[in-house]
Amino acid sequence: MIVAVGADAMEFGGWLRHCTGVRKLDWPVDFARQAEWNGQGVTMVANGAGPGLAAAGLAVARERETVTAVMSIGWCGALDPALQLSEVFVALGVRTEQGDRAALAPRKMPAGTRRGVLWSGDRFVRTAAEKAELRGRGADAVEMEAGGLRFAGSFYAIRVVSDLAEEDFALDFNRYRDGEGRFQKARIAMAGLRHPGDLIRMAKRGRDAANALGDFLAQCEL
Repeated sequence: MIVAVGADAMEFGGWLRHCTGVRKLDWPVDFARQAEWNGQGVTMVANGAGPGLAAAGLAVARERETVTAVMSIGWCGALDPALQLSEVFVALGVRTEQGDRAALAPRKMPAGTRRGVLWSGDRFVRTAAEKAELRGRGADAVEMEAGGLRFAGSFYAIRVVSDLAEEDFALDFNRYRDGEGRFQKARIAMAGLRHPGDLIRMAKRGRDAANALGDFLAQCEL
């Protein structure tokens, strides 16, 4: 079984539109679904932001089924200024503070898909200055979960751009995480009253990016 791990159920919304036989799994994670995707079985798990919660979500799946491949999917921030909103980015390597690891590209995917190095850390990168610093360390895009997904077999990291390299966020989302690392949506909503533009931007872009990712995955085969 292929297991795809994200941070938020919304990241899977666009993909699920292209799947059949979708069923809910009663697992101890935030979100779990099983479906048929282009003739293959896939389990989708969302368990919150960050490497620790991603690892825990994968562990739940491995306790319950034989995992043949792991995918890290969801939103990412652009570090390369050439990356555009809702553009899909396929990692050929994942870079963390602890070191690098390789990732595979799907054997079938749309021509011209952007590929490169994905930075994976345990914090939301919110300023253009921070993004430029990570760009200087050889990465093209940034997210928070792929680095936690340790798997000896086939590993893929397929992300979609939801914010640009030159953009800042006024709201520091890192201040609103609980002890496990999950973003506390109620606290973010309250803080967002002072910076409503950030929340409106993220909500719209999140939906658009998730749909773009789903359309992309509909054309892929591992």
